[in-house]
Amino acid sequence: NILYANDRFCEASGYSRHELVGENHRIAKSGMHPTELYADLWQTITRGLIWHGELCNRRKDGSHYWVETTIVPFLDDEGLPYQYISIRTDITRVKEAEQRLARSQAYANIGTWDWHIETGDLYWSERIAPLFGHPEGTLETTYGNFLAAVHPDDRQKVADAVKACVEQGAEYNIEHRVVWPDGSVRWLLERGDVVRDVAGAPLHMLGVVQDITERKHTEMALEESRKRLEEAQSLAK
Repeated sequence: NILYANDRFCEASGYSRHELVGENHRIAKSGMHPTELYADLWQTITRGLIWHGELCNRRKDGSHYWVETTIVPFLDDEGLPYQYISIRTDITRVKEAEQRLARSQAYANIGTWDWHIETGDLYWSERIAPLFGHPEGTLETTYGNFLAAVHPDDRQKVADAVKACVEQGAEYNIEHRVVWPDGSVRWLLERGDVVRDVAGAPLHMLGVVQDITERKHTEMALEESRKRLEEAQSLAK
């Protein structure tokens, strides 16, 4: 049960201190997280360990807010926790901005990526995996997996474009095909550039990728129609 709440917690939650003290913290539970998260939280702190993570809570008026949370157990002489203190930072604006970005990327079918050139570490947003035909969160973020998804006939072209951007500063603006696990072929547009240190050495390569399959199919259909028209005109002569 809650023994103390400072003014900031009262302000964030919308409850008065009188309404909070003596209540179980479930009063602020949002229901947005899976039960596994809370199970991990309690298993961690009841073992006397510190838990750190992001939690969505519910205000008194029913609206939600996000907090970056650290829960620290206080241990008795036998090493067992008898009290906990939770230190929180309101990150609602950050999470709302992240959610707006995710919604806009989903609407435009765009993903973003950041490749650390020296370490080889690769980050990509949640939309990247679906653009390669995989459910979100199921495709390991590696440069090798990226190249493996590229159509075999386009793979060398893509690798050469990345190399030219990193080594020569060439523009990375390329259209290429990817092969999904079900065998279907999609078209992607990729744009990116390299971040360099003061000496010009490459540090990161960042970019965006967008599905352009419908556009490419339209372009190819128009091109086919143009060829047929030219052939018909040629036969008419």
